[in-house]
Amino acid sequence: MNNLYELNFDYSSIIPFIIIIAIILLYLFRLFKLKRRTIAVRICCALIAIGCIVFAIVPSVFFINDYKRLKNDVDSGYAMTISGTVQNFHPQDENNNGDTEHFDINGVHFDYSPDTVTSGYNTPQYDGGVITGNGQILQIRYVPYETEKSGDINIIVQIDEINA
Repeated sequence: MNNLYELNFDYSSIIPFIIIIAIILLYLFRLFKLKRRTIAVRICCALIAIGCIVFAIVPSVFFINDYKRLKNDVDSGYAMTISGTVQNFHPQDENNNGDTEHFDINGVHFDYSPDTVTSGYNTPQYDGGVITGNGQILQIRYVPYETEKSGDINIIVQIDEINA
């Protein structure tokens, strides 16, 4: 068996984002502290700083909570494993056009897109994804979720290619 993908959380991708926000906040703080600035400039600086903080913190909290929930479900044994041949593979178009990449293995449906923010696998074939088409023999570990908005979804946490 050849491991093609495994769930991991790489904090390094967040670091440049945090550095940029920190630089903006330091600059705004410096502007805010200058005594010759008017009250309007100070209020504007404070509002922009609050916006930057919200812009940085809120998405990070949601993403980290999503990852923790998924990791906890995997560690708790809630993840399921299925092996078989990829069928009904539909690659996502490079232009996206609101479409997703999806396929089935033994009746279990998998659907993903880079436009969907998830901690699980979501790399389409055109972007170097490991699922390449019908006939590929895979073992997939996934966590099933029920959502009100989009129905049942299966979040992929591991993909292994089975050598025939």
